[in-house]
Amino acid sequence: MEAGKQKSPNGKSESKYGRVRLHEDGYKKQKGGKTKQEIVSENPELLKKNFVGFERILPDEYESIMEGTFIRYLKDRKLFRFGGYLDKNKYPDYWVLRNTNKEGRKVTWCVPLKGGKNIYCRRIKKDDDKPAAKSMKEVYQAISGGEYKLVRKDQLNKYRRNTRNTSEAPKEKIIVALSEEIESYSDSSDY
Repeated sequence: MEAGKQKSPNGKSESKYGRVRLHEDGYKKQKGGKTKQEIVSENPELLKKNFVGFERILPDEYESIMEGTFIRYLKDRKLFRFGGYLDKNKYPDYWVLRNTNKEGRKVTWCVPLKGGKNIYCRRIKKDDDKPAAKSMKEVYQAISGGEYKLVRKDQLNKYRRNTRNTSEAPKEKIIVALSEEIESYSDSSDY
């Protein structure tokens, strides 16, 4: 048996983190029945409903997707998959996703990034996950005072990676802004 692996009570190999490979999960499809994923794949209404709150991940964004991001996808561009949380980003080859099965066991599986056969989408935050809106003057004062750091949306993941690798977490909160907004804020003389 590989280092870091052990046998679970059901005889399956499991990592030291208590995760089981999806192909070793022991799942058996009911004869003649359809899985939830097959039902969603065949019904355009259900398919659309299951992608509400998700946005497509373009191939040039694969490298910057952060661990912990929830990802759903269409396998071979047509078969719906509920997906899971990004456990490891092994760009450019694959991602390792994780989720929990019916028995509460954590399972992991790999999805390929090369070839363009799959369409990946990430869960977007809901409006109620965002902090309460502040006036532009309050935002400007908070940024000027160092309480917040203004980061362009297209640079956010790079900023997070760079600060995650430092020994000390960033002290300021992050405000994400589109590049056009940053330019209009900095050009304004109202503040």
